Amino acid sequence: MTTYTQGTPRAACRWSSRLGLLALTLLSASSGKAGSVSDLGAAADEVVLARAIEWSVESGGEARIVLQVDKGLFKGDLDAGTTVSAVADLRGPTASKRVRSASPLGIWFLRRDGESWRVLPARGGRQIEFDELYYKPEGSGSETLGRASSEEDIVVSAARGLLASDSHPWFIREAIGSYDSPGVRELLRGMSRDTDPARIGVGLSELLKRGDVAALGQLPQYDVILRSGAGGLGPVVPEAIRSFFRNTDPDAIAALAEIAKDKALSDGLRHAAAHSLAWMHTRESVPHLAALLDDESPELKQSAVIGLSFFANGVGVQLPEDGPSMRYLNEAKPSEFSSSETAKYLGFDEERSDEFVAFWRDWWNQHRLDFPTN
Repeated sequence: MTTYTQGTPRAACRWSSRLGLLALTLLSASSGKAGSVSDLGAAADEVVLARAIEWSVESGGEARIVLQVDKGLFKGDLDAGTTVSAVADLRGPTASKRVRSASPLGIWFLRRDGESWRVLPARGGRQIEFDELYYKPEGSGSETLGRASSEEDIVVSAARGLLASDSHPWFIREAIGSYDSPGVRELLRGMSRDTDPARIGVGLSELLKRGDVAALGQLPQYDVILRSGAGGLGPVVPEAIRSFFRNTDPDAIAALAEIAKDKALSDGLRHAAAHSLAWMHTRESVPHLAALLDDESPELKQSAVIGLSFFANGVGVQLPEDGPSMRYLNEAKPSEFSSSETAKYLGFDEERSDEFVAFWRDWWNQHRLDFPTN
């Protein structure tokens, strides 16, 4: 967590071993992953629903593939029945093997490469197998997808195809990327209500990254599952709140406040909710932050002080992408509550924690009538 001394920033900070890396990557602010349908679609010249009717893999890992287009999708000009030759780079245990199988139907992303086509693989990573070159669509694909399909249709179909194939939820998150729509949220909400802890973890964390208020309401009932690890991805849920939830709607603020003050919940969730409130510090959040000044948790008190001081001194909302630059500090604007005294107690100094808490408790007692609550 970032700590501040008198307004000056100072940084103070799967399943088995792979889960730590997955969790960190899952919460990366950047969504430019190789497997994002949106990113692949933007980079491709053609997006098609096609069958691989013939292919072979050379010893160096280059696959030569013949695709028969079933339908052109939302980008490009290839029509049904067209046959195209494409190449792709494979990496992994089967890269040196010649492969034959039934003709798999998939969503393929193709880029023009001279007179041929190159496959943009659907799955990123050190190893790329043949079936990771494309997305298997939901159901047969042909029934629901076509040239008129929207980007949302493709994203949801690819994600539901991964769900049906029982892929790890991490890969579903990779396919969705940062794309947001009613259809994507419906998919994620279904995952969050699953019985599989890993699906719950990914579904909730992705909803929270999108500022979904209803997902906050689900957290108390899943707290026990999240404490148990949620398939190794449990920590990403509080981290999604802490680092990404920035919905300043009053209902969202109230829901975060309920989580922060609920002592029956895990410290991870409570601290994350308080942290989110501190970085948003809207007028509606001020009474809730003030209430945390009397909490037993030092971390909750710290979040309360930071949030109140940022509000009073006119510091803007900290967005996920603002972390490195700290733009929100540089663009602070004086508020009706700012003064030379509030400026002295901007942020938090751990070595003077009692002094900072006492100042902002006094400030709140002086101004509580300016923040009527229902």
